[in-house]
Amino acid sequence: MTNAIELTPAEAAIRARIGFDPAELQAAQRIEDNGEAVVELLASLIERRAIPDIRRKYFTDPRYFTGRAKTSWKGVFESYGEEGEEIFRHPQFLKFLRYFLDGPDLPKPLVEAFQGKVGAHGANATGDVEPLREFARDLARQHAVVPARASEEFYKLALECGLSEPRARSVRDAVHGMK
Repeated sequence: MTNAIELTPAEAAIRARIGFDPAELQAAQRIEDNGEAVVELLASLIERRAIPDIRRKYFTDPRYFTGRAKTSWKGVFESYGEEGEEIFRHPQFLKFLRYFLDGPDLPKPLVEAFQGKVGAHGANATGDVEPLREFARDLARQHAVVPARASEEFYKLALECGLSEPRARSVRDAVHGMK
């Protein structure tokens, strides 16, 4: 999976209006306009059920939250007083929107290699997850990704490849713990 979702022409036009870098959204009007475009795009994607289930769960299901809190990423927004569409308008939501649209933020050759390894190994194969952990570390080194940032993207990738949450978290932890 891990590919960008296919957008309709109208959705692609809306996406073109969205600024994905919160630092570039300095002016209040720009933040407001951007938030409206995000809400408009999400409404269309939700209506046609275009967001892959695992990407939605990553945001809404507490089991997929890798932080210390016993909540979801959505719950984090809610804990700061954001509700409903306000969450989607928030500049910090943009990284989740990008994930919904494009999948894990990792180099394409890395993604393809990991998908191939999981396919050969079997996402739900019994046995040790250590070969996938080692492979993920090797890929991170080969592609010179920053482990602290890339570890969460490996987690998303592992989930999208069909690994169970505990196995995906193990892959994440292996990359995160690299020195």
